[in-house]
Amino acid sequence: MSQFVKLSEGTIIAFHTLSLLAYSGEKLLSNREIAKGLECSYDHLSKILQRLTKAGLVSSVRGPTGGFKLAKSAKEVNLLQIVEAMEGPMEKFACPLAKPACPSPIKRCFVGPGVTDAELTLRKKFKETTLETIAKSFKEDK
Repeated sequence: MSQFVKLSEGTIIAFHTLSLLAYSGEKLLSNREIAKGLECSYDHLSKILQRLTKAGLVSSVRGPTGGFKLAKSAKEVNLLQIVEAMEGPMEKFACPLAKPACPSPIKRCFVGPGVTDAELTLRKKFKETTLETIAKSFKEDK
């Protein structure tokens, strides 16, 4: 079965990376530690961390005892920010057929209203879900 919402592998790794950093608090984690913990490519993770740093979500400390941590508090970072840092701005629903007017016989879009509602709901949920919420759920599972 195909996924309803398709997010790139990079975005999924970004979700996990930032959730891990939120869970770790102020402890710096190296790229190698994160890659090993998430069982992902070190090189791919490096590119993801560059994007997250550029977006102001992650900060890095150089040196042998350096690593990465959240650039903001976990309650200030939401899933929408992560998606947009990795995928670009979430655009409003557009016609899947790229038509200026609906080609249906009644000249109304059959799917637009439902998809627009779903999109708004997803956007709202991503905006409401912070890394703090995710990190708390990890700690409660212990």
